[in-house]
Amino acid sequence: QRFQCRDRDARHLAAACILEPCVAGPGGDVAQAVNGQAHASVQDLQVAAAQREHGDSDFTRLGSHATQMLRAAEESARASEARLRAVFEALEGELGRGAFRDPALSLGKLAQLCGLSTHQASSAINACSGGNFYDWLNRHRVEEAKRLLQESDETVATVCYQAGFNSKSTFNTAFRRHTGQTPSEFRRRRPDELCATSS
Repeated sequence: QRFQCRDRDARHLAAACILEPCVAGPGGDVAQAVNGQAHASVQDLQVAAAQREHGDSDFTRLGSHATQMLRAAEESARASEARLRAVFEALEGELGRGAFRDPALSLGKLAQLCGLSTHQASSAINACSGGNFYDWLNRHRVEEAKRLLQESDETVATVCYQAGFNSKSTFNTAFRRHTGQTPSEFRRRRPDELCATSS
């Protein structure tokens, strides 16, 4: 917006106070509340700029208040990100201990294993894994399937169920999505080809 103010630097300060919404997650409501206060401060700045007869002291006071709100929002966002990362590491640890092999594993069940709410688990996975719960879970299962296909002589069907999938069609779809190959094609590749691709 165009601020009716004589000081160009003051207009820049007011524009800089407009924040993007925070990412939802544990603590996200606090950050959003702080952001709302910062937006309110911008409105105060507009009023102060329009009512210049009140003097420069009002603008200076409101500018300082808005700066404090910005800093508080940034600190809240950093704290929220740290909490999400800690929750995600706990979930990763549970999968690393083999929870992904359970074909009936759900978001709620995994959250319960970690002593978390479903909302906490979902927020952390969405923020830190780059996908949703089932994308992330299937990525772990596909990695286990790749290991079994390389290191064992088990049939593809057996590998499918040992990795935690509950149907061959779901297994084949997920495997192709994450590797670009079918399980049989992956198994036929020579070890040196696999090393060359990974490097």
